[in-house]
Amino acid sequence: MRQFVGSRFGRDGVVFAAIVREPHDHIGNVNLGPVERQHNRAAIGIMLSEDCSRGQGFASEIIGAISTYAFKTLGIA
Repeated sequence: MRQFVGSRFGRDGVVFAAIVREPHDHIGNVNLGPVERQHNRAAIGIMLSEDCSRGQGFASEIIGAISTYAFKTLGIA
């Protein structure tokens, strides 16, 4: 398990918590990476853990926010 976790988090990438603005509930996680700078791309992974959080547009909002982060902060074009 340690080898697997180390291989996942040792890559060029970042993991964010998905939190609803009100009432500040943690509904899942978002992974951006690995970032492949030579190809100017990165993978996005979204896991929403609560059934009640599905179907409300959270994934669409997450993709918009993580894309903005990738473009503006990491310089992925």
